[in-house]
Amino acid sequence: MADERLTDIELDEALEILWTLEEEGKRDKESFKRRLTDRTGGNQEHRRRFRRGYRDKITQNVIDELVERGLAETDAGTLKLTEKGRHDARNVVRRHRLAERLMVDVLDMGEEEVEKPACEFEHLLSEEVTERICTLLGHPRECPHGMPIPRGECCSTGRETIEPAVLPLSKVPVGEEVEIAYVHTKSHPRLHKLLSYDIGPGSKVELHQKKPVYVIKSGETDIALEEEVVSDIFVKPLE
Repeated sequence: MADERLTDIELDEALEILWTLEEEGKRDKESFKRRLTDRTGGNQEHRRRFRRGYRDKITQNVIDELVERGLAETDAGTLKLTEKGRHDARNVVRRHRLAERLMVDVLDMGEEEVEKPACEFEHLLSEEVTERICTLLGHPRECPHGMPIPRGECCSTGRETIEPAVLPLSKVPVGEEVEIAYVHTKSHPRLHKLLSYDIGPGSKVELHQKKPVYVIKSGETDIALEEEVVSDIFVKPLE
């Protein structure tokens, strides 16, 4: 590989590593090298195609090509994405995390099962298919592991031309019983309150009323909730 140019898949994986590192606040060559070449822990699928030669020379060849293509820039010990690199990396990460969301929410796969197939999907999805998946899922904001999903054009336009498989509980018709797919909230007290009512992924609830306040039924319990809380609960129809 040392004397060959990166394939499109290898390039995608290198860009995804850089994006993830920048999310973690890391912009140094050593962090990139460790993420690219470490055999233990983390996401080994991203490194699968780099297994021949985990050495400084291989890492430098990858960095050199990223710089040559205008996707990354380096200065002393730093390494970061350029504007073009961020655009391309953003698309890769968006495809990957939407694929994870699709597999967990629609295909009922476990979170621990989705990493490898999601890595394959991210290289196969066209922009049009990616937008359709995002619309189908109701424009999710986070992957199953809690990482943000970069927004797409369909998110900003609120496109709903495909009936979403997962949607906010606030959009469910009154009287319909649904299953909670996930709860999107950064408020720990709010999350703990919901969990105390057994409102979490896999729970079955019924939207009892919307006005004057939202009331949902969980088991034998009627629970009044604010609209902003109900909008953070994403559900899918019962089979």
